[in-house]
Amino acid sequence: MIRMDNDGPFFLKKQSIKLKHLDRKGVSPVIAVILLVGITVVLVSLLYIMVSNMISESEFTPRGVLYFNSDPDIQNKYNGKFEGSVKLDKIEIVVTDASLGESIILDPDVETQKEITGGLNITFENINDNDKLDGPDVIVIEDGGVGDLIKIVYKSTGETSGWAKLN
Repeated sequence: MIRMDNDGPFFLKKQSIKLKHLDRKGVSPVIAVILLVGITVVLVSLLYIMVSNMISESEFTPRGVLYFNSDPDIQNKYNGKFEGSVKLDKIEIVVTDASLGESIILDPDVETQKEITGGLNITFENINDNDKLDGPDVIVIEDGGVGDLIKIVYKSTGETSGWAKLN
């Protein structure tokens, strides 16, 4: 037997069941906006850091032209010039004596002369005293010979900014 009231069978009656936690709507809109702004700030910060590191690591090597002319008055003496501009503290002048197979490194920011024993001698003259290797400055090679190689090496990248071979 089915129990009946005035409204009909009990299972067809509307029952108002109140559950305590079903009335909530989720996260408040204010908190949602704060979370979205926070996540956006974090992602933009990470992207900025990544791009900044890529830019700072990809330092370029300045280029120039290095050339030498033999001194008509003194045998085996060559005067060189660098067409370009590079800060002295950023470079090394690497000279390889072809006859001995030895190399020397001159740091023009610290020293002005170096020599390979029994071989060539290199001198750097910063004519305009501006802490740069540029037009007026002179690189002098004494006791140099055909095939000696002179390179201007950019320290931070290890790449050559300019080079010349004596002939």
